[in-house]
Amino acid sequence: MSEISSCLELSQRARASVVLVTTGEEEHDNASKHVYEYLTQLLRYSQFVIWRILLCRMHTYKLMHALSVSKQLRHLDALSAQTRV
Repeated sequence: MSEISSCLELSQRARASVVLVTTGEEEHDNASKHVYEYLTQLLRYSQFVIWRILLCRMHTYKLMHALSVSKQLRHLDALSAQTRV
């Protein structure tokens, strides 16, 4: 979450610098609009990255569980083979 807060801080600084540079009210409104659109894109990308991380972790846990079950089944097969002999 610190990356998101640093993005927010950078966006606020960018907005402040844009406000200082623009002189007219219309220019100020347009500049603010573009800065907010940029911030919205950053937040959407951050959400996308967070969802990708969660999905990757979920798939990793499923894979780990499947490997664990497979290992347990092999162990049970080996035990049953030993008891047959």
